Amino acid sequence: MEQSGEGATELITHARITAEPLKPASDASAIGGQPSNSGADATQGTELLTRSEDARATQVTPVETVRNREVGKAPSPGDKPEKKKGEKKKGEKKEEKKVEKKEEKKTGVPPSVKKPGPAPVAMLKNPLVIGAGVALVAIIVLIAWPRKPPPPPIPQPLPSPVVVTPPPGMVLVPGGELRVGRDDGEEYEKPAHLVTVNPFFMDVTEVTNEQYQKFVDATGYTPPLVWQGNHFPEGANTLPVTDVTWEDTNAFAKWAGDGRRLPTEEEWEFGARGTDGRLYPWGSEWVADASNSKSDEKDQRQLVLVKQFPKGVSQFGLFDMSGNAWEWTASDFKEYPGGVKFVPPDGYSNLKVIRGGSYDSLPKLVTATVRRPLPATRNDWPPDKILGYAQTGFRLAKDAPKQ
Repeated sequence: MEQSGEGATELITHARITAEPLKPASDASAIGGQPSNSGADATQGTELLTRSEDARATQVTPVETVRNREVGKAPSPGDKPEKKKGEKKKGEKKEEKKVEKKEEKKTGVPPSVKKPGPAPVAMLKNPLVIGAGVALVAIIVLIAWPRKPPPPPIPQPLPSPVVVTPPPGMVLVPGGELRVGRDDGEEYEKPAHLVTVNPFFMDVTEVTNEQYQKFVDATGYTPPLVWQGNHFPEGANTLPVTDVTWEDTNAFAKWAGDGRRLPTEEEWEFGARGTDGRLYPWGSEWVADASNSKSDEKDQRQLVLVKQFPKGVSQFGLFDMSGNAWEWTASDFKEYPGGVKFVPPDGYSNLKVIRGGSYDSLPKLVTATVRRPLPATRNDWPPDKILGYAQTGFRLAKDAPKQ
């Protein structure tokens, strides 16, 4: 208790020196009357400790700045300008620190320290995490953000289709992929196989007597034997010209010019079957009045004028592709790829393909797939055989521009 009293007394004495002006000794009794015991001194010292801290907080204002200034007295040249409010000289700061250290040694209590403000929230240290967070937010915003509908596309003008005008008396066959032949037909119709046919023009009808007459007159070419002279029979103007050889037809095509030629057998079949691969030019079933051909063995027919059977017109507008007269093609007669090997009969040579049947053919021979061999010229027959061209005619074709 004595140590506590002595410490308190020393603290009280120090507190009076720093916080209050000195008083005469006679005033001592006025403060507390009689001297207090050591416990009371300790209590009083504790109270004064608080007051001394308050006093220390209030005595930071320096008085040196006004020591040479008196009311009505001009500042001397050595005086320094008064610092702004809140600023302190270096010497003052040092003095304050010394005082604080002395008080800390005497009292054992560290001087009051102002608490720093709240620390700012620490930011995430990992930049990858920050970047991922920003990217996630951006994605969410993009998904949730209402989007304007895209502007309607500006209509572009369609390319003008190529207009193909067929030559007079011809139609356009667009060509494409065709399944030639059939697997349930005759031996040389097999096997069915795919071919690609380019676009071409084809005569709407078979070449007529009237057309062939112009060729004979212009060139002096030998007329068909069935004409019985240099002119076709009266009234037979639009009958198909018959009794002409493959050699004769090529001579006519050369005279006609403009790239005209005999059609290949693939082109002929495409023109007859169309794009859907029908068996007859008009469809898949036999129709008695769709072509000039026999319905049975008792049916008697003869060659008739072209364009007499509109029901039998093909998909492309070709008449008489079935019946009336067989038609020459440009192709040699041979087996189809993968088919039975064709061996010409003895004495026959230079065999070409004819198609379509004639007025004397039964339904099974006027399909769009039937093919027959025929010698190209009269010199290609055996000597003892009758030349058989009386039921054979032709129509021409021409290459068309690709679309």
